[in-house]
Amino acid sequence: MRTISELTGKEYDMEDVVWYGNALQAAQYFLWGYPPVDMTVSPDTKHWSFAFYKADHRRLIQRWNDQKPEKSKINEYR
Repeated sequence: MRTISELTGKEYDMEDVVWYGNALQAAQYFLWGYPPVDMTVSPDTKHWSFAFYKADHRRLIQRWNDQKPEKSKINEYR
């Protein structure tokens, strides 16, 4: 089903996007040149969800995982 984002004005097919609520990941994708296709906020939780094209997400997910600090290093600073 095709829809038009009220926030971005982009037209997209719902089956072509993946939604997730990690704002840090969404911000990093944006900084890498891939802005969200759409965004929504839950009236219950007040949390944002971001839609990105599945093809872009597949390209970027490994880059995202590779740049995250190792959990063992994070614990060293606590």
